[in-house]
Amino acid sequence: MLNSVAGALPVRPFNEALLEAFGAQTGFAWKSLGVLLVWGAAGAVVAVRRFRWEPRPE
Repeated sequence: MLNSVAGALPVRPFNEALLEAFGAQTGFAWKSLGVLLVWGAAGAVVAVRRFRWEPRPE
């Protein structure tokens, strides 16, 4: 169970993608890159929705 949770967080797929790129295997770690893409898109959506040029009134 812990491995499935760790696989959904961005640190492990990032590590696996780097190891795949510098390892002896050829090709891309598509699953790891897909997880990173989803996290990046979610982060971009949150950033766009939450960012304001003016501070919010308190």
